[in-house]
Amino acid sequence: MGQYRQITKTLSIAAAGTARLWDAPSSMPFRNVSISVKSTQPVLVDDLTYEILLGGRWNGTPFDSTSTHIGGASQGAASALTVVTGAITQYADAGDAIHVVVTSAGHGLLDGDTVTITGSTNYNGTFTVSSSATNTFEIVDTWVVDDAAGTWTFHGDVAELIFEDASTHPANSLSSPTSHHSGGYPVVVEFVNGTASPLTLYVTFVSETLGTNV
Repeated sequence: MGQYRQITKTLSIAAAGTARLWDAPSSMPFRNVSISVKSTQPVLVDDLTYEILLGGRWNGTPFDSTSTHIGGASQGAASALTVVTGAITQYADAGDAIHVVVTSAGHGLLDGDTVTITGSTNYNGTFTVSSSATNTFEIVDTWVVDDAAGTWTFHGDVAELIFEDASTHPANSLSSPTSHHSGGYPVVVEFVNGTASPLTLYVTFVSETLGTNV
């Protein structure tokens, strides 16, 4: 068994911009690669997409799908970093003139979470969750009538595992991502910000290094 290493890097992406980030080069073979991402701003479904290139080599500028791939891996299709959403089936008067009870089976929300409700007639907006139970939560709003429809979307720091690969890959030797030398990086991730605001991401790479240089 090798030793696990963990590297967390900060990535700033301009509004409607694109940015790349790479793991540090490995002087030993490596396996069990995983990548997780945390955003410091709310990110809605499909607002942040990413592509992963495993074991690519730098062939100049830019680092793209024409690069050589170690072990035959290729650039992955774009995927979306998602947040939790849920269907709303009922609204009810909480009886205190300032709260509405929202029913959404198994929602998983906690008191203090921020959600945006869409698709209703009377309760669209952004709210702080309170009195959370297994299938219901409350929001501060004026009771009107049971719209019996809508969707909530959780807003908060997004933390998500986006890549996991147990394969073994050979060592990489490239010392600089802007170099034209032969060599490579375990993983390169390209993020596309689909929002109108800058985003800051914390990207954590974890891999197991094996004890034999190549």
